[in-house]
Parts: sequence; C-alpha cells; structure tokens
Amino acid sequence: MACTTQIKMDNRNEIAKAYCQLLDSGNPAGIDEVLASTLIDHDGRGGNAVEGVKGLIIALKSGFSNYKHNIETVELVGEDKVFLRWRMTATHTGNLFGTPASGKDVNFVGHDLLKIKDGKVAEVWHVENLLAMFEQIKAE
Repeated sequence: MACTTQIKMDNRNEIAKAYCQLLDSGNPAGIDEVLASTLIDHDGRGGNAVEGVKGLIIALKSGFSNYKHNIETVELVGEDKVFLRWRMTATHTGNLFGTPASGKDVNFVGHDLLKIKDGKVAEVWHVENLLAMFEQIKAE
C-alpha cells in the first residue's frame, strides 16, 4: 500500500486518512503499516480485529465498485485520538454480505474514533449507517 510511504505516521490526521485509504485500497497487504497488530475493535464481532479489518477490505472490494470513503470531518480528541466523519459512495456491483449485486449507487455516513499509539491505529470505535446502505441496495 503506497499511502503510508507518502505521509508521516506520527501525525494523527494523516494516520486517520491512511486508515480510510486502507479501507478503499481493496488490498489488505499494507495493513501492518496502519494498524497495530494488537488492534482493539470496540464495536466489532469479537475475534482478531486486524483480521476483521482485512475481511472488511475484501468485502468492500467484492461488493462495490468505485467505492470511496470521503472524509468530511477530522477532529483531534485528547492527546491520542482522532474523530472521523466520513461518507462512503459506491456502486453495488457484487455480492455484499450475502446480498447480490443490485447495480445501485450508495451514499451513507459513518463515524470512527481512532486511538493512535506508536504511529498506528491501536483502537477503534465505529458506527456506520448500514441500514441506509442496505435500504439503498434492496430489491424493489
């Protein structure tokens, strides 16, 4: 993944942007440059959080084309956190979590609070409006 080689990984704003770039890359190969190996996902389903992010990257690539997380807000929080509000736009062109391709465009928002430690995302709290996304791709 090229995104981290172009930024300073001690800057929380840049680390947050690299996190979104990683999600949009379609390739989890650069995950170790952005995420701590001990990543804690406070809103995840349990299990290894890094593997969960890898699975998400693969799911996004297989379910969508031209997908992008557009960062709308970046705010530093305390000494070690950064808050993101993002908007994801995409076209649903593949199977996504068991939902067959609809060919429809999606546009929905989400929020992430990232704790940064040693230049990497160490913890993440997230909420995304998946109901809005699934409403946009459902069959009529």
